Amino acid sequence: MGFHTQFMCNQAASFEFQEAMEQAGENVSEQRPWGDLCGDILLGILSFLPFMDRLSFRAVCTLWRAAARQAVAEEQHQDQPPWLMFTTEGSDANKKQLLDHRNRKLYTIEWPEMEGARCVASKHGWLLYHSPLDSRVFFFNPFSKATIELPYIESLWPASFDGHPTQDDCIIIGIFKCLPHEVIICYCGRGDDCWTLSRCKTFWQWDSFTHAASCNHQFCFMDAKGKLFVFNFLFFSTMECRGPPLNFDSYRVAYLLSSHWRIFAGFVNVDTGSIGVFVMRGGQWHWMMGALQGEIFYLGRTASLAFDSTPDEKNVLYFDTLVADGSSCPEYRMGQDRSLTDFGGFENSRCKDAMWIEPRWIEPSPLHNWLLVRHKFGDEEAKSNKHDEDENDDEDEGDEDENDDEDENDDEHE
Repeated sequence: MGFHTQFMCNQAASFEFQEAMEQAGENVSEQRPWGDLCGDILLGILSFLPFMDRLSFRAVCTLWRAAARQAVAEEQHQDQPPWLMFTTEGSDANKKQLLDHRNRKLYTIEWPEMEGARCVASKHGWLLYHSPLDSRVFFFNPFSKATIELPYIESLWPASFDGHPTQDDCIIIGIFKCLPHEVIICYCGRGDDCWTLSRCKTFWQWDSFTHAASCNHQFCFMDAKGKLFVFNFLFFSTMECRGPPLNFDSYRVAYLLSSHWRIFAGFVNVDTGSIGVFVMRGGQWHWMMGALQGEIFYLGRTASLAFDSTPDEKNVLYFDTLVADGSSCPEYRMGQDRSLTDFGGFENSRCKDAMWIEPRWIEPSPLHNWLLVRHKFGDEEAKSNKHDEDENDDEDEGDEDENDDEDENDDEHE
């Protein structure tokens, strides 16, 4: 039962109770209204509500909204299993389907803010969008509809970002253009009012890239054959890695993700359903034959996510498509399943523009701006204070000079 339905039922029951009390001659004016429930009770109610019902909970009144905001602040550190966001074939591009695959619930939400834009990355509950038509770039939280505008750039695909968009150390790096034996990287960090382009000479010729992932300021870009181009933002160095030994005429679906400072790649054979999972070590892909070391991989062709596993979901891979009945996402258990038998057809899926996203309500400060960085304020304040001190020193020196001149004039007069 949805929250609205439950709320209306509770309200109707309250009215019936009041009528019964009035008939019994009792004073109902001392009854506390729903809006006056104490914060502890509201937080207790919130703890039993699913995520989407919490969004409705916020809309009841100011007090309930404040309780929901407090609950969000207390649970920000908790990782929520990702949901799959997608559009269906023939539907309005602004209408998105949200699949909570763990609870097998499907929601439909309209987001006109995404019109004409392409999602290039997903992390920490934020989606990074780029519009090729007007070069607009922005972060977007689809639940709170919070938006962080970024400097414009003509091309940005693929891309990834390190850090939270609301933190000072956030950095975005993507591919601007591929030329013969040259890759042009573009990057933008908090406080930057424009993108910076960096030309990187390459040993191999790269035609295009299909995936991006980042960890510890290393940004990895993979092509359709599994070859990896690594850009280290700290040292401005690059590395090129060969693809795994697979027949890519059959392994036509690929994934790339980072977890615990490691880079992983997954490849699916669309003919047989067999899956290959690799980890990057020493500049080479190594086949992972067994467990994922207690992790769950949510594999997406635009962005993939990794989370710590639960006792019932150890070493599980989830894919960004639907099973035959459309109620959940196909799963593959490492070490148990030999092939992925029920994946609904990766190349002819009903899911369009599928994207994994962490269900988080993020509401930055109204004064938040990508160009404003706290530590830069401190630098500017220090410079301003130093400038004021220099001016004061100059004024003091000027006063001393004037006093010396007056003393010399007095001596001459005497």
